[in-house]
Amino acid sequence: MRFWSKQIIGTVLFSSYFIVFSCTIRASDPIENSNRLNESKTVSTGNKEGASILKIGLPKSLFRGIPSRALQLANKPFLSLIESQTGLKGEVINTDDVDSTAKLIQDKKIQLGVFQGFEYARIQKIYPKLRPLVIAAPTVDNSQVLVITRSDPCRKLSDISGKKIGICKNAKDHVFLYWNKLLISELSSEKCKYQEVTDAKELLHDVFEKNFDVAVIDSANWKTFKENNPGRAEQLHILAKSIEFPQPVIVYNDDGLGQEDLEKCRKGLIKAHQSAKARVMLQMIKVKGFNAIPENYDDLLKLTLENYPSEEIQRISLEKESPK
Repeated sequence: MRFWSKQIIGTVLFSSYFIVFSCTIRASDPIENSNRLNESKTVSTGNKEGASILKIGLPKSLFRGIPSRALQLANKPFLSLIESQTGLKGEVINTDDVDSTAKLIQDKKIQLGVFQGFEYARIQKIYPKLRPLVIAAPTVDNSQVLVITRSDPCRKLSDISGKKIGICKNAKDHVFLYWNKLLISELSSEKCKYQEVTDAKELLHDVFEKNFDVAVIDSANWKTFKENNPGRAEQLHILAKSIEFPQPVIVYNDDGLGQEDLEKCRKGLIKAHQSAKARVMLQMIKVKGFNAIPENYDDLLKLTLENYPSEEIQRISLEKESPK
């Protein structure tokens, strides 16, 4: 019962995830994208009678394992909210990958794009005119990746070789990015193969119950597990953890969006949590809202590139299935 109830909730959360990160959100069918990109390419800059569209690119890497049609659910209420706050019409352009999204922003065919933080760390070096607008603020901090185990089978990282390791198949990409780094730098890919599971918190129960030896999860799942299961959490410990990854970010072209519209977007998104309707949706996906870019964001981007080669970040972003 515990497992199936969480599966149902998870389906709702993933569908709703699309709503928030689309920002102004009207989903478009991928096969229509090329036609839509050739239509209005700029937003209104003060013409009240104009019907221009604020176009937002969403790379497929944001939605690992989620069918494209499922990402188009329940958009109208949030779209109405954003339009009333910013005065701008919105539309989502589903893109194949991060690089194509960045190129569209660079070429001013779309105005905004949504990237995972580590993806933006790489792409900003290629497209320096792409600047961060706001970051997502998760309800529970998920910026680190943790290797969790019991004390009896594993006391140091090398002890996990040959053990039963689990990773949630729909884990965020930075989980796989960190795991691959461990395989390259400290572990053996031959001796440390993992099994896919469907629920990260259930995986932690399985580690406690000795059905698994090791769980590789993000810090949000660990924090929630500790709060809900303090007794079990005391019997588990963190064997290794990643750097703090930068949070997902909404990006714009420094030359592609008028200052007036830029401020409408920034202020409207930052104030979204003040709307009762928006708060309900944000709570559903465990996101508090959107924040201004923090002072240390550039430092987090630099730290990411120091720890993860650009080619490895690109490979993780391009993979449609979880890397093994």
